[in-house]
Amino acid sequence: MWCLKHPVFHRNLLSRHRTGHSPQQLSIPRNPPPSLDDDGEEVYDVKAIANSQRAEKAKGGVEYLVKWLDYGEEENTWELGIDLDNPQVCKLIDTFHRTHPNAFHPGGGAGQ
Repeated sequence: MWCLKHPVFHRNLLSRHRTGHSPQQLSIPRNPPPSLDDDGEEVYDVKAIANSQRAEKAKGGVEYLVKWLDYGEEENTWELGIDLDNPQVCKLIDTFHRTHPNAFHPGGGAGQ
């Protein structure tokens, strides 16, 4: 019996590539590029603080679940509190702890 090793199709079934976007591609949300600071470093803006937890012993301190401005929930990340030293972010952290008094707090809050 004769059998092909690879799938084969006739060249008439091929079509040229078009550079336009399909409706499926247009519906995919695109995250905006981050802004740059004076040193050329990428800067992401914090929208809100969603949660807090004790950081691993090697890291020490507290980690915050950060919601990023212009990004979806799937892009939320855990960040060390020490890395969130922006005054605006500090206000968001204070607001988070006022509205979530039972959340882990580095100064002796829940879970300690």
